[in-house]
Amino acid sequence: MTGKEFQAARLALGLSQTQLGKVLKVPVNTIRTWEHREGDVPAWAAEMLDWLKRGEVPELPAGRAGVPGRVVRKG
Repeated sequence: MTGKEFQAARLALGLSQTQLGKVLKVPVNTIRTWEHREGDVPAWAAEMLDWLKRGEVPELPAGRAGVPGRVVRKG
């Protein structure tokens, strides 16, 4: 997923950069960097965004960005 695709997916979900940063447990500056880069965002972040688009909520262990925990389906 490119930075532009990542940004489009975030916007389609109605999330701000700050909100997505909190979900992914990364600083908002990281979200900004990913959205403006020419290459792909990290695979784990793209996968988590896909989970959110499907209505699933990824749960990350505290302080462990990039290490998926479990996925909870929203009812």
